[in-house]
Amino acid sequence: MESCVNFSLKVKIKQFILPLALVLIIALSGCSKDDDRGDDVSLPDSSSACETAQNASLKESCYTDLARTSKNPDYCSKAEPQTAKDRCYSVIGPMLRDMSICDAIQTSVVKDRCYSRIGAATQNLSICAMIKDKESVDWCYSGIGIAKKDSSMCDRIISQSIKGQCYQKAKAQ
Repeated sequence: MESCVNFSLKVKIKQFILPLALVLIIALSGCSKDDDRGDDVSLPDSSSACETAQNASLKESCYTDLARTSKNPDYCSKAEPQTAKDRCYSVIGPMLRDMSICDAIQTSVVKDRCYSRIGAATQNLSICAMIKDKESVDWCYSGIGIAKKDSSMCDRIISQSIKGQCYQKAKAQ
C-alpha cells in the first residue's frame, strides 16, 4: 500500500513539475516575438529605474551609469535636458574611443573635450588638430605627451599652466 501511495505521489509530482519546468524554461530563455523594428536596440528594463529618479541630477547620473556599465550610448539619449545628454555622451565616447558618440554632442566645447580625451587616449595627433576649443587642444596634446613620455609634445601647448603640467608629468614617467 505504501509503495502505491509513493508511486501515485511521484506521478503527481512529475505531472506538476514537468509543465512547470517547461513554463520556466520558456520564460527564462529570453525569447520574445520579433517586433519588426529593424536594427533598433531595445534597452533593458533597468532604465525604468532612471525614469523614476527623484530629481534631474539623479536621473542624469542613472542614465550615465547605465551607459557606462553597459557600454551602450543609447541610454544617453534618454537623459534630459540636452546638456545632460551631452555630458553622458562625453563620458561614453572617450571610454569607447568612438568619435561618432562625441558627434551627438550639441555643445561645441563639450564636444571638443570629448574629442580631446579620445585623441589623448588613442595618441592620435590628427584628432587634436580638428578640435576648435584651444584649451581642449592643449589637453589633447598634453595627454599624448604624457602617454608617450614625450615632453616635446608639450611645446605645442599654448596654456602655460597646462604646458607646465605636461612637462612635469611627461618627464616624471
